[in-house]
Amino acid sequence: VLRTRITTNRGGGIALDLADATGTPLGRIDTLTLRPVTAEQLDTTPTHDSLFHLDWRTLPAPNPSTVNADILEVAASTIDGDVPAAVQTALADVLVQLQEWLTADEQDGRLVVVTRGAVATGGTEQVTDLAAAAVWGLIRSAQSEHPDRIVLIDTDGSLEDLAALAGLDEPQLAVRAGEVLVPRLVRTTVPAEAALPPVTGPVLVTGAGGALGGLVARHLVTAHGVRDLVLVSRRPSTTLVEELRELGAEVRWASCDVTDRDALAALIGELTASDGPGLAGVVHAAGVVDDGVLESLTPER
Repeated sequence: VLRTRITTNRGGGIALDLADATGTPLGRIDTLTLRPVTAEQLDTTPTHDSLFHLDWRTLPAPNPSTVNADILEVAASTIDGDVPAAVQTALADVLVQLQEWLTADEQDGRLVVVTRGAVATGGTEQVTDLAAAAVWGLIRSAQSEHPDRIVLIDTDGSLEDLAALAGLDEPQLAVRAGEVLVPRLVRTTVPAEAALPPVTGPVLVTGAGGALGGLVARHLVTAHGVRDLVLVSRRPSTTLVEELRELGAEVRWASCDVTDRDALAALIGELTASDGPGLAGVVHAAGVVDDGVLESLTPER
């Protein structure tokens, strides 16, 4: 139970005091400004202007302020075929160093995490270090928990003083040919008539017994005309199967734990065998929640 006391302030906004069921204070929002909403903004008609992509842009004349910065350089990974093992090793190593830095009493600046080949900043560039790319995911989560304390830099080695870039107030940077690039969300232009090509053959949906998997399966049938579904989950949903069949889809249910590599391989092998129905696409909607703040994470998790 969350109790909220709402009061108005002199500036025209409102203040919120939050408490639990016993009245114990949980938090306060000093000012919440309300803005008018037009009928057009509430229009739910599908549009083609809500799709964005990441664009790396040159930061003109960077002039960083002076801040104390420590460097954590992620070692280049040597992937010899076992990509999951290399990723696990890199993540575990960075996690331990990151936790030690966050709990150190003497640090009062920012941590600069440096990678090479972890991100692609242009259409022709490729990610060359998959383990370092996974490190970017870990660090970006850490940045959300510890804002303004961690800076991510992917470099090609063309700029030496990376610590100075910590004062740019940019959480993520890339250095290419001596230039500093920053990521920006830009609107993607999609033709109004753009559509996915028709799907011929079965589409496999994992996690179909969950809420997300069910939504995906319905969307594939109603919005994209998929007529052959293989639903995978540990727990079957008779209601979902009946609903999809009423919508005109042929549905097969496979009870399979996707964390069991052998069981999943056997299922895919059965579908793609010479006498099997084939496999036109896969939507992975299965997942296991084992979340926690950065300080509580372990290499095993």
